[in-house]
Amino acid sequence: MGYAGFRRNLMLLMQMKDLNEAQLSREVSMAQPTMHKLMSGATTDPRISTLIPIANYFGVSVDQLLGLVPFDVSLISAAQHTHSSIKLPILPWEHLVEHRKNLAGFTLSNWSEWIAVNKPIAQDGYATKIKNSSFPAPFSNNTVIVVDPSLTAINGCYILLKSTNKDALTVRKCVFDGGDFWLMSLIDGIQPTLWNKDNWSIYGVIVETYLSLYQESLAS
Repeated sequence: MGYAGFRRNLMLLMQMKDLNEAQLSREVSMAQPTMHKLMSGATTDPRISTLIPIANYFGVSVDQLLGLVPFDVSLISAAQHTHSSIKLPILPWEHLVEHRKNLAGFTLSNWSEWIAVNKPIAQDGYATKIKNSSFPAPFSNNTVIVVDPSLTAINGCYILLKSTNKDALTVRKCVFDGGDFWLMSLIDGIQPTLWNKDNWSIYGVIVETYLSLYQESLAS
């Protein structure tokens, strides 16, 4: 299952104990920058000496933590009963670039729009409401998208990004072909673009979409 399995399992275990990144770092006596690299994907091949204290803290084996061996049935049952939804701030599409820099400061008391999601999302995950009438479903205008900046783009996924030459955000589908990374437009008639890190800034992988006929309900 590789690193993706490790990250998913770690986030599940953290949710069971209602821990954030900083709290887990303290519990296992690990430097927070090291923990952040694990959670964000910057470290894709963690050392066994890094994994052992985390596995011991949660009472699982290293192989289970990595996703190489399934969790015990009792642990899965406990996860199902203790799992709770995560609330993410819905950032305004027009000001997302500036607001995402201050995610750590958002609370239920100082930000009004939130959405609850029932799957593991990175600490720097967020949502935004699409403002582009040209996009087709499932990315229609006013659709709320949940974005996970820690995930690596894979073939067929959708990402939120911005061209360095334009101010507006956009959504593109990722296609890997012969070693090339292509960005496919959602709008018919627009040619694919070859990925170039100097021309594009990626703000994360889109993991869920929500379209409500009564949008205010998403902020409750």
